[in-house]
Amino acid sequence: MTASVHAFRVGSLKAVNADELYTAEDAITGDEERRERTLRADVCPQGHVLSIACRAGALRELNKRMVPHLVRLLNSVEFAEALGGAASGGH
Repeated sequence: MTASVHAFRVGSLKAVNADELYTAEDAITGDEERRERTLRADVCPQGHVLSIACRAGALRELNKRMVPHLVRLLNSVEFAEALGGAASGGH
């Protein structure tokens, strides 16, 4: 069994009220028909961390790249302050 090799790209984002870091991971070995891009992001609103991971498309379909769309979506995220209070036990 051979290990698969992946290439990574790291970027930072600025959501409405949270800082974010994302990585786009491409499988660069193995069956070409099965190679995919994975997007992972950590969104850090008000001292909390929300981790997101999703398939961002097949590498064989380069004209259907999802990463730019997902990055725009993540940049539009806004967290309500009430959620931060509820998560920390506030009312």
